[in-house]
Amino acid sequence: KMPKVRNAYYNAIHECDRQLGRLVAALRELGQLDNTILVVTGENGEAFHERGSVGHAREPIEPAIHVANVFHAPNLLKPGTEDYPFEHVDLVPTLLELVGLPSSPNFQGIDVFSADRPLLAERLLFFHVLSPLARVDAVLLAGRWKYVHDYNTRLTALYDLETDPGEIVDVSAANPATTDQLRHVLTTWRRRQLAYYHYPMYYQNYYPPQPPKFTQSLATVDTTGAE
Repeated sequence: KMPKVRNAYYNAIHECDRQLGRLVAALRELGQLDNTILVVTGENGEAFHERGSVGHAREPIEPAIHVANVFHAPNLLKPGTEDYPFEHVDLVPTLLELVGLPSSPNFQGIDVFSADRPLLAERLLFFHVLSPLARVDAVLLAGRWKYVHDYNTRLTALYDLETDPGEIVDVSAANPATTDQLRHVLTTWRRRQLAYYHYPMYYQNYYPPQPPKFTQSLATVDTTGAE
């Protein structure tokens, strides 16, 4: 049934495109299209039996978590393609910077267009899945190294998306240093998040914790901050 299911998915995307076209046409007719910041993104992708996964809200494999993000802001951005990794938590701080408004220490994301954004080699993205179908955390470094911790199976793995985009081969044994560093980063991130949102003394009196950062291209893991 996969061809039919995939076709239904494409039809759904086509309908989204059609509705978006109505919005763009209305803004153009009102003369406001070039005066509007229009952002189109996806909550998640969809898996069609990649690594045995179907749908979404399951394991954070690339087809389910790797989505596009489109900014239309002709008076503020030049046309182009940006391959720098982007998280949804980056959306609001990026938009505020675009319109010249100050950011907030409440934000855990960054302005992805900023000149002082983290280097690609030090850019970390975090993924968390907690559903009846899966309980998994993962972290992606430099758009390449992906460390995954499955709490249901108690299995961990490291994938090199540059050579293995299908996440088939666990390369943790061949890359012990990277595996240990990313395990530490992911554990630190999880511990900070759980502590902050569990204890009222934290979330009532302090800003959310900032995610751990890599510095000096894997040489040091910066885990400063409340845990």
